[in-house]
Amino acid sequence: MKHRAAALFTLVLGALLVATAVILAACDSSPDTGDAGDDAEAPLPGLTCSKLLFCDQACTSSPCTDGCYAQATGVAQGLFDAFNACVAAQCPNGDSTCQQNAATGACGGNLSSCFADTFVGPADPDGGAKVVPDAGGSYNCGELNVCLSGCPADAGADCAAACNAKATPEAEGLLAALDSCLAIACPSTAGGPCASPGPACDGCIEQVTLAQPNTCAAPYVACNSDTSNADGGAATPTSLVDGGALTTVLTGLDQAASTIVARNGWLYFTQVIENGPVYRLWIGDGAGAFPDGGVAFGDGGATRPDGGVLLESLGPPQPTPVSLAVDDSNVYVWSVGTFDLNSSINKKDGTVVQVPLNGGPATTLATGLEVFYDSGYLNAVAVDATSVYWVAGANGNDGTIMRVPIGGGTPVALYSGQYLPQALATDGTNVYWADWGTFDSQGRSNNDGTVWQGTVNGATAIQLASNQSGPSTIAFDSSNVYWVDLGPLGAANFPALNSGTVMRAPIGGGTVTTVASSQSVPFSIAVSSSQIFWTDYGLSAPGLIMSAPANGGITVPLVSGLDDPSAITVSGSTLYWTIANSSPNNGAIMALSPF
Repeated sequence: MKHRAAALFTLVLGALLVATAVILAACDSSPDTGDAGDDAEAPLPGLTCSKLLFCDQACTSSPCTDGCYAQATGVAQGLFDAFNACVAAQCPNGDSTCQQNAATGACGGNLSSCFADTFVGPADPDGGAKVVPDAGGSYNCGELNVCLSGCPADAGADCAAACNAKATPEAEGLLAALDSCLAIACPSTAGGPCASPGPACDGCIEQVTLAQPNTCAAPYVACNSDTSNADGGAATPTSLVDGGALTTVLTGLDQAASTIVARNGWLYFTQVIENGPVYRLWIGDGAGAFPDGGVAFGDGGATRPDGGVLLESLGPPQPTPVSLAVDDSNVYVWSVGTFDLNSSINKKDGTVVQVPLNGGPATTLATGLEVFYDSGYLNAVAVDATSVYWVAGANGNDGTIMRVPIGGGTPVALYSGQYLPQALATDGTNVYWADWGTFDSQGRSNNDGTVWQGTVNGATAIQLASNQSGPSTIAFDSSNVYWVDLGPLGAANFPALNSGTVMRAPIGGGTVTTVASSQSVPFSIAVSSSQIFWTDYGLSAPGLIMSAPANGGITVPLVSGLDDPSAITVSGSTLYWTIANSSPNNGAIMALSPF
């Protein structure tokens, strides 16, 4: 069988896939077969489809592509061929722009199937045509929903049928129950919010599944908790670190934090609900003592001798508090406000509030913030020694990076004309932020996000990166800025399966580096002196805590089997993260020590 030239996949996947050294080494077109003696190791398993794509990305000739292909399993080869054939059919003239659009549009289901390939078997080097085995039973409800969301409006019934053919019966039943609820709550009849695709429909669906009135929250949670395609059922949290202790620090949270901050022996977080509380939880100051004289048990926990925990509520409840920043005196709370049922944009009632840690009265720093519901806003507020900074804006390029003195004053727009600013950080000299970019007439992302650096005084900004797909949280060290991309956003702004990336760029500008690729919705990022850490939300599969050297190297999973890991932070030798399970009172905070 002849295989399409490697240039196709370089063009189509250039923004999505960057091969790691390990994978590229495995994809040498002239693999070393090793010694033939009695001590020879068993041959490595053949490449899965995603690894075949990785391998092919480095090729510039057909022989190289054929070499990669020969190292793949028969299943991977079939999926690779199916994706290849779909793109070729969509783009018979070989136009690169057409190929890129086809890869995440008409052929998005084929690409998702390729990334979902986990078949383990020997390489099949004969180069013959391979038939993909029946894929029935491979998608759970969440994966089925993502697959269907990737079907373009003009695809007819074929795309949906292909997605359903790969789903378990349980997945199809759960999604049917969810769709039935949504059809009633967000009707598509004339005058209904879903009479046509767009922001009104997306806003209604988001409201009834993720916020008040929660009409369809139960079937939504059931769908996204489906493990009907898993061997042996749902995974359980497991530390993958030799000697690392995995601890559940706090349970029973209702929509646990989108931000978690460790400072001076405390963890600060919120519950992301209307009238949501702001909390701090004592985790120890290194000496093991509680502020009231109790004794903490261990570096990673907040257990008191009486069996309880030291958990304090700070200030009044806030209107859906999402993001936090903390200094030695105050916690600064950024809230999204409230939404109409048929809108993805809030009622322009977001706020920034300063809450003293000593129990004094709260100060409102900003009101009337406009925000976009689809964004996570995991770090939308930041603070330095003199000022508080935040993001706002949700219509076109009306986004702004704002600043106000600590304690209050007249807010100043540092950088305006931003396309949906999503994340923010400051080192006291510069501010760093990410824009989600533009959206089409149906409210779908054009995947043209950007990452920026500006000064705290508003001098000319530097664009650190462009063509990003859902850039989310930002972190930095003395040399680099780091961020996570959720992945190419399709229908209803769902990211494509296993297409998220972790990125890095030098402070001041320079070469943008992909630290990790093929992530299943990387969500939040944190940096220590030599490592970066991020939560891999998992979408409808168990989530992970991941790490990589800050200066580049092998990506390593630290914890597996997590249920919606969200925000992450580092304190000493301990990692803390939130479990943002959308079921009431099922959120939690967990820790790994040492990492």
